[in-house]
Amino acid sequence: MFVIALYDSPDSNKFRKILKKYLFWRQNSVFDWNLSKWDIIRLKNEVKNNIIDDVDYVIFYIFTKIWKIWIKPEIIEYWKKRENNDFII
Repeated sequence: MFVIALYDSPDSNKFRKILKKYLFWRQNSVFDWNLSKWDIIRLKNEVKNNIIDDVDYVIFYIFTKIWKIWIKPEIIEYWKKRENNDFII
């Protein structure tokens, strides 16, 4: 499966180190590479364990290829939502 990962975090080194273990660093916060299903599971678990509330954001686009046809990507976002959605009106 082909994976594209993007992140936004004030501590960019944290996610850069994690993603570099599995993916190829393309540009600033963009990574991609072909991974096995098990590597994707390991990568997602490692990212989930390092997300900080209201600060970090990571998104994965996972493409599957069947008989030379790319299937619609699976999109997975990791970020922690605030519990209270207070809006000023």
